[in-house]
Amino acid sequence: MVCKTNKHLLLSLILCWIAESLKLTILHTNDVHARFTPFNNDLKDCSATDIAANECYGGAAKRMTAVRRIREEEENVLLFDAGDQYQGTLWYVLFRHKAIVEVMNAIGYDAMALGNHEFDHAINGLLPLLRETKFPIMAANLVSDNEEVKTLVKPYTIFTFDDVKVGVVGYVTPLTKTLSKAHEVEFEDEIEILTRVVAQLKEDGVNMIIAVGHSGIQMDRLICQKVPNIDIVVGGHTNTFLYSGKPPSVEEIQGPYPEIYNDQGKPCLVVTDYAFGKYLGFLKVEYDKELDRVTKWDGNPILLDNRFHANNEIEIILELYRKQLHEFTNTVIGYTAVKIDGRFSTCRLQECNLGNMLTDHLIRKVMEESDIRLTENGGSWAPAPIALINSGGIRNYLKRYSGNVTLEDAYSIMPFGTQYILLEVTGPQLMEIFENSVSQYWPDGPWGRFLQISGARVAYNLSMPVGSRVHSLQLRCGDCPIPSYRDWDPEESYPLLISTFMAKGGDDFSVFPNVPNHKLLNFTDTELVIDFFRTSSPVWTELTLLHTNDIHARFTPINNELKDCTPANIAANECFGGAAKRMTAVRRIRKKYKNVLFLDAGDQYQGTLWYVLFRHKAIADVMNALSYDAMALGNHEFDHALSGLLPLLREAKFPIMAANVVSDNEELTALLKPYTIFTFDDVKVGVIGYVTPLTKKLSKAHEVEFEDEIEVLTRVAAQLKEDGVNMIIAVGHSGIQMDRLICQKVPNIDIVVGGHTNTFLYSGKPPSVEEIQGPYPEIYKDQGKPCLVVTDYAFGKYLGFLKVEYDKDLDRVTKWKGNPILLDNRFHASTHMENILSVYKQQLHEFTSTVIGSTAVKIDGRFNTCRLQECNLGNMLTDHLIRKVMKESDVRLGENGGSWAPAPIALINSGGIRNYLIHTAGNVTLEDAYSIMPFGTQYILLEVTGPQLMEIFENSVSQYWPDGPWGRFLQMSGARVAYNLSMPVGSRVHSLQLRCGDCPIPSYRDWDPEETYPLIISTFMGKGGDDFSVFPKVPNHKLLNFTDTELVIDFFRTSSPAWTGIENRITFV
Repeated sequence: MVCKTNKHLLLSLILCWIAESLKLTILHTNDVHARFTPFNNDLKDCSATDIAANECYGGAAKRMTAVRRIREEEENVLLFDAGDQYQGTLWYVLFRHKAIVEVMNAIGYDAMALGNHEFDHAINGLLPLLRETKFPIMAANLVSDNEEVKTLVKPYTIFTFDDVKVGVVGYVTPLTKTLSKAHEVEFEDEIEILTRVVAQLKEDGVNMIIAVGHSGIQMDRLICQKVPNIDIVVGGHTNTFLYSGKPPSVEEIQGPYPEIYNDQGKPCLVVTDYAFGKYLGFLKVEYDKELDRVTKWDGNPILLDNRFHANNEIEIILELYRKQLHEFTNTVIGYTAVKIDGRFSTCRLQECNLGNMLTDHLIRKVMEESDIRLTENGGSWAPAPIALINSGGIRNYLKRYSGNVTLEDAYSIMPFGTQYILLEVTGPQLMEIFENSVSQYWPDGPWGRFLQISGARVAYNLSMPVGSRVHSLQLRCGDCPIPSYRDWDPEESYPLLISTFMAKGGDDFSVFPNVPNHKLLNFTDTELVIDFFRTSSPVWTELTLLHTNDIHARFTPINNELKDCTPANIAANECFGGAAKRMTAVRRIRKKYKNVLFLDAGDQYQGTLWYVLFRHKAIADVMNALSYDAMALGNHEFDHALSGLLPLLREAKFPIMAANVVSDNEELTALLKPYTIFTFDDVKVGVIGYVTPLTKKLSKAHEVEFEDEIEVLTRVAAQLKEDGVNMIIAVGHSGIQMDRLICQKVPNIDIVVGGHTNTFLYSGKPPSVEEIQGPYPEIYKDQGKPCLVVTDYAFGKYLGFLKVEYDKDLDRVTKWKGNPILLDNRFHASTHMENILSVYKQQLHEFTSTVIGSTAVKIDGRFNTCRLQECNLGNMLTDHLIRKVMKESDVRLGENGGSWAPAPIALINSGGIRNYLIHTAGNVTLEDAYSIMPFGTQYILLEVTGPQLMEIFENSVSQYWPDGPWGRFLQMSGARVAYNLSMPVGSRVHSLQLRCGDCPIPSYRDWDPEETYPLIISTFMGKGGDDFSVFPKVPNHKLLNFTDTELVIDFFRTSSPAWTGIENRITFV
């Protein structure tokens, strides 16, 4: 068409340009290799750290999102794949073409070129893909007598946009014949076939021509340079990264995007999309029909990072397959202490340690099958002293860090199911084999024929011509009493182990098909890898320790104020913990690491309405589902005496321990263990439990006694060592000071996992609001070897994570690293756990929604406030305790009718206040009431002497430690006390004033040792709890008929809105 112009020249030219120009957006992928899910820079599954750092890329669901966005924004869009969707992960091993077809159809690909790996299972493996795809699959240079292949594989396809016809021609490398199992087909030369097909398309009126194929970057460039009429080449095969500008990730740029060639008189653009689906190739062009050329272009591969959410439609498809993958991804087969480098860019260009591992093990495995010999050469120490693996057979393109190795790793390293053979070659044949290894040595497109070897030492000179590059070659002898290396001898013959792929001439190893007397071995490449890791893993043991403590019945996520999360918290990623997130984290870690122990250091009981309503039941259900390995008792597990503890011991599917508990109760003695032993590899790990003897006073542990932790642990650890236990872990609930003492005083302890004082140990910058109280772990060497102390703060906000290496010969931990893991939005809520919790949540609903009052001020009941100083929640409750008793006017201690109150003084031990939060102004619910005081403790009225009262206030600050505050610190009404903490214990009360009860107008008077004082206290304190040893000696207790929870409920129902503040009842000098 010729443009005609008129006097409005500019307008006519613009209209003509619009009419004659096609704007086309080309999206493309190549070498995806069955990677359906996101991965990190090491091509492994994304960790929580990767996600947080935005280093989690690719995956089919993100690709779908990107493609749909672009199709919405651009008018003319084509999506191509340049081959090698097959192979590379367990997804392909298990599901072959099926998952690939479903995902590519859902994403809406427009066309695909075949890659060499699509032939890995011959025509039988390819045909299902051809039958089920909803888009054309192309390879113009494929020649076959198979009628179905000829029908289903297209040479090209044509798209029409407006009046512009776009022809897309497919091609694949002829090396597929030797790279894969393409025995039933032939391949023509790419340049020749493309020249012929493109010329025909032009004759047929096709305008723009795009070649999409799988022959590698060198051939892609040659096509642009040699084939007339090609406008764009979309390539694959060599995993080449083309990019213009600063690279967005770790890949090294190997050329601009696009590369431009003008050899045929017009621009020809070469693009490729690296590999594995990490990027989505994106090229925008303008094609001028009149000029028959691309006139403008722009674009770059798009990194599929967190800018692209996971498309739900694809996720639903993938979920069906994930369930079947689970058993493989979870099964640990071994361990590596070093990085395993199996990268494409390493093993195909140089020696790599994965190649060394596998070739060495190939020789070893065949040696175990002692009946296998090539000849009757009984003098040989091995059937074959040399093993060769073509590097193209190694498919795990990653730098593997030390840690566990799973079945998934084995299948991804060598997924083909290829077997091995034993044969013997002549000296000249062996030289030809090594020459072929470097006959196609291109650093920007390395070939799989490069050999990994055991039993050979070879030096190459790549400056020499192909066929003359072996500079020197030494071979390991097989007929020698002590294996050694000898120079290559052309007169010698050499027994070898190779794959059946190579034996059939794969990778151009044309020598092997001509060698007689092949002996087939009865194992595959994947079985070789599995056997290697199962039999050759290190003798030392790596242990991953997960731990929690002081969960206090917190099953659902919390914010930084330890309240239920609001939508604003969730949006700000300030919603933490909960059993469902913990399950996700634990499962991820168990999947990733081989030897994992999951321990709890006590105080699962108390703290929320969940415990008040369900007692042990929800705790047992959740801990069993989480698969804890062992638990130490905490003091709160005794809060409802043995009758409250025994149901947990009966129903837990893991041992519960406390070596220092002494009891005459036969069931307790049978169910409560002093220790338990785990075996990892050949290392026995003993785990001993302990709990603070203060439990006797802190809880209702009247039927048991407690021995000193140091004495018991010393005795039990020594016995375990005598019994052959190697590594010893102490797990207990005595507080950070005792945990440290255990490390310092008890021989043979390697790790102490503690609880009780809610201590936050962390190394580095804290991830949330908690103040660091020491490094994680703390290290003590008082007993001549390292002893590590760890603890996990509290409430399930974090998951303690410690990795150690234990050396059995040295009998010590030699390496360690870790930190508590903040359970934030990097961890989704496990559906399995949510289902367990939902049964209980339904019963909680009426409590969480029932409003009992309100507050006009913040209510501070935090652990580190009420146990260290006056807090307004303590003031509210002690004031109301006096008011509530006053309403019950028949309650008097004596016939002191002149008193304005039965008792003008009320004392509450701060350990009885369990709502560790700042409650903001607003409504107060039944849930709040139960969480503030959940124990069901009653109150008593009694009278003490002046000296007894002074002893009570001295006890309040006898254990005053800011980094581990004790619950004995008193909140009060009717008293004003000043403490001097610089004075010795027992002499810290600087001044004390008490409110009078026998006065017409209440006022405060100095403490009088000759006076008696009526008090209201809890039955817990009345029995000597928290070391208040005065009270059990006081006669004439009068029990009041309400509980601590009822006190809180009555306060808010009768005194709302609450507005109590700080009144300097407690001061420090």
